[in-house]
Amino acid sequence: MAVYQLIYRSVAIRLLSDEELARLVEQSRIHNYSQGITGVLFYAEGRFLQVLEGEMEPVKVLYECIWQDSRHTEVVKLFSGPVAQRLFAGWSLGFGQVAPPALARLDAYLDPEHQAALLPSAYNIEAFIADTIQEFVRDEFTVTGRQPQR
Repeated sequence: MAVYQLIYRSVAIRLLSDEELARLVEQSRIHNYSQGITGVLFYAEGRFLQVLEGEMEPVKVLYECIWQDSRHTEVVKLFSGPVAQRLFAGWSLGFGQVAPPALARLDAYLDPEHQAALLPSAYNIEAFIADTIQEFVRDEFTVTGRQPQR
């Protein structure tokens, strides 16, 4: 089974309370688990960045629902395609609130326009994305002592 990965960013139409975020994450975990989808969701003062992984069709269907969700706007797909393996195999949805500058840095690294300008054309984009996201998770959660909720 090939793993399909999709990464997007979006902006909430308003800041979400901790209770609203907890409800969103819990509902997403239940849905993702039922569809064999794994991944992580980062939130920083109204901005989201999410990695979804699984079989292509369920991930695409979920992204279409996310894209149409009225709770956010400016939904931009940063990456989609087959990958060698899941980055978050054990997480139906890892979740973490992060500092806005940290999320902005991750977003910039994952933006295809920045990658085209900064990376050599022969560079393996899948490896770059995997390394960047794994480093972000390690730096933003392990170093600060905050582990993403799984």
